[in-house]
Amino acid sequence: MIRVRQTLDIYAMKAQVYRSTLLCLLLSGAVQAADLDSCLAIEEPTARLACYDAAAGRTTRPTVAEPAAAASEFGMSERLKREKAGEPEKDPAPQTLVATISEAQRNSQGYFALTLDNRQRWYVSEVLPPLWFKAGDQVTIHRGSLGSFLLKRAKGGQALRVRRIE
Repeated sequence: MIRVRQTLDIYAMKAQVYRSTLLCLLLSGAVQAADLDSCLAIEEPTARLACYDAAAGRTTRPTVAEPAAAASEFGMSERLKREKAGEPEKDPAPQTLVATISEAQRNSQGYFALTLDNRQRWYVSEVLPPLWFKAGDQVTIHRGSLGSFLLKRAKGGQALRVRRIE
C-alpha cells in the first residue's frame, strides 16, 4: 500500500514539473499555446519531444556518443589503442634518471628540496636528518608504482618517495 502511494506521489511530482516547465515557456513567450496543444496530442515519446523542440525553437539535436564504440575500447591500454588505430608508437618515457645534486635545501620540518644538475627540482616527502643530502651527491630517480617516483643515493641506503616541483 505504501509503495503504491509513493509511486503515485512520484508521478504527481513529475506531472507538476512538466506543467511548471510548460508554464515557464508560455510566460517567456518562446512557445505558442497552439504549438503545445498539437504536441500534447502526439503519443510516441520521441516524436512528441521533437515537436516540443520545434515549438521551443531548438534547431539542432544533441549528439549521443555511440555506446558500441566506447564498449569496444573498454580495458584497452593506450598502446593497444594506438596499435589498433595504426598510429606510430611514441618513444617511451625514461624509467630512471641519474643526476648530481647541485643544491639541497632543508626546511624547518626536516623535508628536503633538491635541485639537480639538470635544473630539475624534487621534493623529498620524508623527514630526514640534516646532513642526509649535500651538493655533489649522485642520486638515481626511478618510477615507482601508481605514478610515484623513488630517489636513491649512489652511496646506498633506502629509496625515498619524491615528487617533482620544477
